[in-house]
Amino acid sequence: MVAVKNVDNSEIGLMIDTEEVERIVDSDEATLYSVQDILDYLKEPAVKATLQKVLEDFRLLGCEMRPYKGGKFRWLEFLHKGEPVAYIGTLKKAFKSQHFDSAVNDWVKQFVVESYEHWCKASKPHIESMVRAPKGGP
Repeated sequence: MVAVKNVDNSEIGLMIDTEEVERIVDSDEATLYSVQDILDYLKEPAVKATLQKVLEDFRLLGCEMRPYKGGKFRWLEFLHKGEPVAYIGTLKKAFKSQHFDSAVNDWVKQFVVESYEHWCKASKPHIESMVRAPKGGP
């Protein structure tokens, strides 16, 4: 948020950053998104490169990637041995991540990934521990 002043009449105003929100559609007009549709929605080249690194990490961890809820939303679901371990949603200029945190035994709130390093600190260790945990729990 930034305060601005009009030099002509001295009025003061606030400029607020906007956040992109997914539009809810009626079931009659629902579009199902494929993995490629979800990935292609992200338009920012540098952020796309970051997402590609994250996707490679999931691949190396042996995770399956599929559209969340069959493609009803622009989110990808990552599973390991049939169990969900993380979700990633794409926006035009960013992507969000969500993972399970065994320390609090709950899913963390979705957050915008600021960089690959941010994702490596905030999500990757939790996902790695879930993937490497013996069957039956972390």
